[in-house]
Amino acid sequence: MSYIGKTQLKASDIKRFNVTGSTSATHTLSWVAPNEQSLIITINGVKQQEDAYSVSGVTLTLTSALVTTDKMEVVGIVDIGQTVVPGTGVILNEHVNASAAIAQSKLSLDITNSDINASAAIAQSKLSLDVTNSDVNASAAIADTKIALGTAIQAYDADTAKTDVSQTWSATQNLADQILQRPVIEDYAETVYAGGSTSTAVTLAETNGNVQTFTMTGNCTFTMPSGSGLQAGSSLTLILTQDGTGSRTGAFTSVLWAGGTAPTLTTTATTGIDILTFYTFNGGASPVWYGFAAGMDMS
Repeated sequence: MSYIGKTQLKASDIKRFNVTGSTSATHTLSWVAPNEQSLIITINGVKQQEDAYSVSGVTLTLTSALVTTDKMEVVGIVDIGQTVVPGTGVILNEHVNASAAIAQSKLSLDITNSDINASAAIAQSKLSLDVTNSDVNASAAIADTKIALGTAIQAYDADTAKTDVSQTWSATQNLADQILQRPVIEDYAETVYAGGSTSTAVTLAETNGNVQTFTMTGNCTFTMPSGSGLQAGSSLTLILTQDGTGSRTGAFTSVLWAGGTAPTLTTTATTGIDILTFYTFNGGASPVWYGFAAGMDMS
């Protein structure tokens, strides 16, 4: 039976080659012999065994050279075949040799799981699949480079916080002015910013901390915080200490004081400590600050 890659035999072409008067072991045939089995060689009427010669293409080589009186006859059988061209759509599995190499472009098949050997190595580029969870073995090891990470699957990070377990933070967390809703806060503190000596002018910045300390080394004008990052509902506590000279005064821009009068700072040198608290309910670039004397002359 014929199949792809194999021709159907129709007839045989008989070739003949005679040699006389030669003393050579090598002879050139008039056809291409496919192998030793396709030749029948007699020398002086005696058939030669296949180990007495070899053939390669048109070259016949004897294991022993002829002598002048030898007469050699070579008969060759060459198969004449016809290539089978099957009709469209009539190729069945039994028509294809197991070792046949068939170009992908010649195939139009619906391949199912049962058609693929379990040990088959198929390049990813040859597949167009929608892989679902049920298609993946529970013990499968899949490199993260083969997975498109996104909403459904996130890259593993041992430091990623979980929302349903207690967390111990070991680094600063920046909420970037986002709302922290309905927390129950326990054992907390505010950052205390040590501003150092005031001299005669200080521009306060909420980003330094909500509690700030300064030593009054001159009659100082304090410019209150403002800007797009200042949130409505911000508060600021100032702790002001007189230097060794004392009697330093303080003025505060854009502040409305209780009773309409700014408090007078304690004048006592070194030990004169005053605590002032400020709130703004609008924030932004033009905030209105409300000031209170939380504690004066804290000696």
